[in-house]
Amino acid sequence: MKCVRPLRLVLAALIASSVLAADKAVDATVQHAFENVIRLPRDLYTRDGHSLRQGSYRLRVQFDGGRPELVFESSHEAKTVIEGKRTHGIQEDTPAIPIAGTMFLRSTGDPVGTDVERHHSKTGHPQYQETERDWKATLRMYRYADADKKDVLLLFQRRLSGVNWESTEFWLRSEKR
Repeated sequence: MKCVRPLRLVLAALIASSVLAADKAVDATVQHAFENVIRLPRDLYTRDGHSLRQGSYRLRVQFDGGRPELVFESSHEAKTVIEGKRTHGIQEDTPAIPIAGTMFLRSTGDPVGTDVERHHSKTGHPQYQETERDWKATLRMYRYADADKKDVLLLFQRRLSGVNWESTEFWLRSEKR
């Protein structure tokens, strides 16, 4: 009898540790995408000349095989995929004039709340001011102050841990080449 109880504890500990190890292995291999709906305030163009007309798009940032991609989808246009480049720190010649405000991107790994939870605040504040929201990923859109420079930067930032963030740049243009 005295030997059975410690054996149960050892078995329970082994099972728990193998479940935790399996969860960590799954987390390491699964790459979640981040998404939201965006309203482009103006027409934008990819570097190869494809146009994204002013209006609403379903936007998704995904890491296909570790390669960052920004995907625009809408019912009235073909899907547009833009490849990104991970960056470290702020570059000297970076666009600084915001075109749109900071956009929260939801991880596809997070559960979607009910309609009431998504559209109504618990505190009465606008959703972007909710302190309960976990800002894991954001997207910002900038242009150059110099009107001759037509490049537009979409800066995706993902929180890794604590105050550590990873940045990825996606480039569009404000006019066709």
